[in-house]
Amino acid sequence: MKRYVVKLSCEALQGDKPSGHDPDILKRIAQEISDAASEGAQLAIVVGGGNIIRGARLAAEGGDRVAGDHMGMLGTLINGVAIREALREVGARCTLLSGLPAPTICETYSQRAMLDALDSGN
Repeated sequence: MKRYVVKLSCEALQGDKPSGHDPDILKRIAQEISDAASEGAQLAIVVGGGNIIRGARLAAEGGDRVAGDHMGMLGTLINGVAIREALREVGARCTLLSGLPAPTICETYSQRAMLDALDSGN
């Protein structure tokens, strides 16, 4: 089995919208990921949160850079939940991992957790 890392541009999730998510785009991406997985590919998906907020932009507008970066990490988690749910809707198995601990939402990232998820078919 081959393993791949897929980097999804967070802006790609919003389609033509000024921010947030486009449900049709999410569904299309999820279906393409599901199709690749059904062909035997093991996929680790990486996404950011820049479509929601960017710390550098907030700092440039007079806000606190660290607070902006924290909000960006939460945006990343929001995008992860959106992708996870889109994948579930098309019948794909998936595990959401985040470096930002959020145990009621997802598992905390570690290399072992990621490898276990891939080995289990998620």
